[in-house]
Amino acid sequence: MRYYPNLTFILAVGHIMPDADISGSCPYQPKFRPTVDCLYPGRCLEIISMLTEWLQSRMEVVVIPKDKVNVWGYPRPDEDPSTNVIQMTLDGAIDTSCTFWQDDPNITDVIYSNPVFQLELIFIVREQANEGDIFATFDVFTPTVWAVCGLTFFVNAFTFAIVSIIEQRLSGNGVTLRDVIDRVWNVIRMQLRMAVERPNRASRETSAGKILFLEFNLFQTFLLTSLYSGLLLSFLLYETNKLPFADGNEAVALIASGRFKLVLLRENDATDRVRFSQLPMMVALRNALIVNPPTYVNSSEVALDLITAGTHIAMDFVDSDLRMIAESQCNLISISSGLPRVPISFMLNKRATRLRKALNNAIASNGEFILRTFNKYFDPAFRPYSLRDNCTSEEPQASSRLNLTKVSGIFALLCVCLLGSSAAFFTENIVY
Repeated sequence: MRYYPNLTFILAVGHIMPDADISGSCPYQPKFRPTVDCLYPGRCLEIISMLTEWLQSRMEVVVIPKDKVNVWGYPRPDEDPSTNVIQMTLDGAIDTSCTFWQDDPNITDVIYSNPVFQLELIFIVREQANEGDIFATFDVFTPTVWAVCGLTFFVNAFTFAIVSIIEQRLSGNGVTLRDVIDRVWNVIRMQLRMAVERPNRASRETSAGKILFLEFNLFQTFLLTSLYSGLLLSFLLYETNKLPFADGNEAVALIASGRFKLVLLRENDATDRVRFSQLPMMVALRNALIVNPPTYVNSSEVALDLITAGTHIAMDFVDSDLRMIAESQCNLISISSGLPRVPISFMLNKRATRLRKALNNAIASNGEFILRTFNKYFDPAFRPYSLRDNCTSEEPQASSRLNLTKVSGIFALLCVCLLGSSAAFFTENIVY
């Protein structure tokens, strides 16, 4: 059955929804529909309003005053149970509440709707400028690309030596070890665009030698060298912002190494995931926290101070207060790659079975609207405005002067070559 015209349920909402427009354009709650003055009243308010209209049902709204504390947390004996959403649901004072819950084993005697959405876990960290280091000269290619380039060079050098030896034998000349070394050395000179030897010193006499020489010049000394030259120039001259880590696995490794400490909020859903989840990444994170224990704080403001200092990173959900506040900061970023997603649902009084069935039907039939609403709140690509309007942006410079740190790799390579040349000089004096 699609419609439930006789269904009436009691809904609890907070006076200030945590995901409402934090710029202050929604001072009065609740608003179930976006308006010109309040484009972001809260995703749960928009979704429950849409689902209720689709069901043709009616809801009675209970607004919890904004001066009440611990509205959404676990019930406490010393606090008023009439303003705690979980206790109100358990007592039957309300049928459900306008927030989304994870399946919590600590809360019994309640039922849950089908998942409304898969919520992302994120790391919040301060972005870091790529200032360059002693290896900046070689950071243009990844280690894998460097390894493949080196392998192809040695394969070419070996093949050149074999073909040159065969050509020399075909010409009736003998072959010595020095001849083999000269052929390999000639390949190295060609790699550095110093091929000044006579044609008979390179493998050009046979068709195999000509094809090999063409391939070497085209691939090794032209394409790869030109690619490296262009990328190196851009890499060294232009300042770029670089993520401290690419995904959750790298973040765990940095925590284990001591580069960052993890800051967690007490009595937080993400903190519970860190403590109890059996997902492989969470198990690895707990192992890292044995070596580098986390820092527990009581408020998002304290956590943000630690993150801004650059010593800590935080883990939380994409819809958390911490993430909302971090979005308004100019130098804080959220990284979700490699982190798990957690299903979230409506939590209902255990006697509200008819309401659960109705909500399940409505959720299944309005998936596109739900997805669009979540994107509206949490995907920057869907925002018509920026939460970082107060950030000062500088005009990008065309280039910057190279400092010694960025080019130190070149001088380090020079020193290595000089040392190698000196060692070869003394060795030859001793041997010959």
